[in-house]
Amino acid sequence: MEGALEFIGLDDGRQILGKLLNKLRNLDEAGELTEEVASATVRESLQEVYDDVGIPDGLSFNAPELVEQYFKNIDDLVAAGDLRFNPDDLVYGPSAGGNLRRLQTTVGGRLLTDLGSPNINESFKEFTVRIMEEQVGSGGQIKFDLTFVQFRDEILLDTRPANVPTHIYDGVTSVELRHLRDNWSRFKDSVNFYYNGLEVQAPWIAR
Repeated sequence: MEGALEFIGLDDGRQILGKLLNKLRNLDEAGELTEEVASATVRESLQEVYDDVGIPDGLSFNAPELVEQYFKNIDDLVAAGDLRFNPDDLVYGPSAGGNLRRLQTTVGGRLLTDLGSPNINESFKEFTVRIMEEQVGSGGQIKFDLTFVQFRDEILLDTRPANVPTHIYDGVTSVELRHLRDNWSRFKDSVNFYYNGLEVQAPWIAR
């Protein structure tokens, strides 16, 4: 549980931890505390935090302990029946050193690279935007994982801030997110965002 709170990186983590411990203590005293109930209680508390104050910046895939904690959370959600994508859902997000493929293998759906490659004279950025448009235009769904998106707020700005590397601001994931934001009225009913396995709001929607 403490690892999960370190994962979300909130300054008031101790206060949140205290609330969680009180909930778990009450469940224990009532004889209702099991590992499954404890995991669900932690996930509910994290969901409340994400809904109230938003999500932290993206996780570095070069932090193996946090990555494994993330996938433990994913496995727990899948085991509880709380996270599963349909076979024809498109799973988007940073490749993150193979972690997007690992997520898709665990929860279902398809990756962009499962659908082929760009046409002649079509850039990869044009390809990914076209596939998003075709997916939603045909009534399909997009599941966008934000867990490994770094500089998330900055890459949504119309001009690259000085602290954001060019290769990130101009990268494929940034282009995808800005396209979704700029066309949100068409995409909003067909795109779901996730962080740490939990569904969250689109990053441009104010809380």
